[in-house]
Amino acid sequence: MEYDPKVTNYSNLLKVFWEGHDYVQKRSAQYKSAIFYHNEEQKRLAEESAKGEQEKVKKSIATDIIPADTFYDAEE
Repeated sequence: MEYDPKVTNYSNLLKVFWEGHDYVQKRSAQYKSAIFYHNEEQKRLAEESAKGEQEKVKKSIATDIIPADTFYDAEE
């Protein structure tokens, strides 16, 4: 997915992320759940959204929040 801030904002992406998958299931590194951020504001928003989701579930959230780096597509 490519993010265009002219179309939506980072907070909306986070909402879609949390609604779109099982974020409490631990997975292998190849399929792990992660939120990537590009700056401190995105990091703050991601951490706040994770805290909000954690309050809704009893299991620990298995989603990592990590800085964006070079991304390589696994397959076409």
